[in-house]
Amino acid sequence: SSIIHAGSYQSTGYDLTCSNLDNLSDQECFWFSMFKPSKCGTKTNKCQKLVVFFSGAEMKCKDNIQSESGTYWDLARGYADKGYIFACAQLFSDSDGSDLTPYHREAARVNRLVTQITRRMRALDGPWDGKYFLLSGVSHGASSPVIAMKHEGFDASSDWNGTHKTGACFFDGISDIYYTDAWADSTATCIDSRNRNFCSRYDRGNNCASLESKDRDKDSISSLDHAKYLAKPGDFAILNWKIIECGSSLQSTPWLSKCSLVRDTVPQAPQVNLCDRIKSDGSHTCEFSSFPIVPHLECVDTYTNEACSGWFDQLIK
Repeated sequence: SSIIHAGSYQSTGYDLTCSNLDNLSDQECFWFSMFKPSKCGTKTNKCQKLVVFFSGAEMKCKDNIQSESGTYWDLARGYADKGYIFACAQLFSDSDGSDLTPYHREAARVNRLVTQITRRMRALDGPWDGKYFLLSGVSHGASSPVIAMKHEGFDASSDWNGTHKTGACFFDGISDIYYTDAWADSTATCIDSRNRNFCSRYDRGNNCASLESKDRDKDSISSLDHAKYLAKPGDFAILNWKIIECGSSLQSTPWLSKCSLVRDTVPQAPQVNLCDRIKSDGSHTCEFSSFPIVPHLECVDTYTNEACSGWFDQLIK
């Protein structure tokens, strides 16, 4: 542990070595946990619910615990008020690292974070009794974990599950590179977004060629047109899902530019397709939900997140 705060909310930050997992980045991982001792988390009253929430591409978990402010700090307090342990998971040191790696190649980082968090929280002296586990994230943090589960099957491990119930709830993730790239390429105002999400990640800045590639294919798990790695229910051990999109109705607002900070950045259609694929044979559930006038960069806050925490609380009743 490197950062500890005590008081009404108890939070601890942990640096985690991840650079030895791949040859794509020398950046490390980080995570922090928070719970409210007056609710649970003590030796005599452990918390039943743990949520691991993956940061978006800005990678601000560490920044938020250091400043005791920001999206993830506020989110952590909201969850802690409801009797959860909240763990903020950060895959890279900063946004530069998160822009360079195809999502499926981050799988080992995703697994290391989930495994380290659940084992520490579930330890004998830890604050969690292991019963209920919710996996969540936004944007980049709703892309890499889902793609990792599809390809690697990590969620079959006990480290990825609660003993009583497990759920997955993700906000505005990317799961079809081809569709999203074409969608972004159709508007000049999406140049910065496209450069970050596609040119740097897949072409290493090579004129954003939009060529087909195995990396693109493996990250397009909801693509109906490039279906080499199309997701199916059996790819996921977690049975209960919720997918939430933000900003879809802002695309048609004429005085705003698509991909601007106050508009849509991730298209809705691939998210609907992903949810439909997960529940396609009836063995899994997936609920799709939308905040159509909430911009991508505001997709997760204490208001919108009720769509996840409230859903999971109903699921475990």
